Amino acid sequence: MGNGKAQIISMDMLIALSIAVILLGFLINTFNSKIVNYDNEIEYEDMQIKAMVISELLVKYPGYPSSWNSSNVNTLGLVDSTNAIGLAKWNNFSAMEYNETLDLLNVAPYDFFIKIQYFNGTIIDTYGVNGNNKMKVAIARTVIFENEKKEFIFELWK
Repeated sequence: MGNGKAQIISMDMLIALSIAVILLGFLINTFNSKIVNYDNEIEYEDMQIKAMVISELLVKYPGYPSSWNSSNVNTLGLVDSTNAIGLAKWNNFSAMEYNETLDLLNVAPYDFFIKIQYFNGTIIDTYGVNGNNKMKVAIARTVIFENEKKEFIFELWK
């Protein structure tokens, strides 16, 4: 009889231990997914801040020196006057090597894509690498380009 009780107790212990291991695995998995989600939220907020700062720099400031070209630019900026993008600066900017603009804008570890378009969505010009189906942030600003109001969209993506 003593062996029967011992087997029942062992079986109860085995069942309880199995349930505890499954519960522990579930808790660890839930905790890890929360950490990943939290990390993604932090990265997304970082991307939002960078995108806002970079788009502000490009559409509100002339850059340094103010009459920069691709050979003497220290800080990028696209405007000749507030919110009016200079065509010469845009042409200089869009003629630059993408990796050079990445460095000047201090975008790493992300990539970017800029488009200037009419408000109906018709694209006038683009620059950068389009990050379709990636984690991305898009900042839209109203600018003057070629003497008309246009939409300037800066996308930062990973």
